[in-house]
Amino acid sequence: MKPQARLPQPGGALTVGRWLHDELQRRGYNLSQRGGGRRAFADESGIPQATVSRLLRDDGGADPATLGKVAQALNVPLTPLLVLAGIIPEAEVERPTSISTDEALAALGITRPAHKAAVMSMVNALLDETPERGGTSK
Repeated sequence: MKPQARLPQPGGALTVGRWLHDELQRRGYNLSQRGGGRRAFADESGIPQATVSRLLRDDGGADPATLGKVAQALNVPLTPLLVLAGIIPEAEVERPTSISTDEALAALGITRPAHKAAVMSMVNALLDETPERGGTSK
């Protein structure tokens, strides 16, 4: 199983190349000149090896289509990469809002008190990770 991706966080000195370099190394790609990691990622992502090298050097190639291939190959959302590359401003990214349990249940159409209690009972059972209740421990 591949490690969970670390999404780029805007607002700092991080660049697309630095993020990609760190993410590929974290996933086990050997990015040294003769390590084969650049070629392997190029083959897996469908991005030419020269473009991968330019991305890693922050020397071009960070266009939306290429970043889309990077996002798909690494199974990460595209939006943070577009923000990191300066293609879309961070201010235009819609942030998720948190909602209450009652709002979530209402959005699902669950409004009857007995049904709400049943759903919450099931959710709590799924979240309970104690082995004696049939869950799994971490």
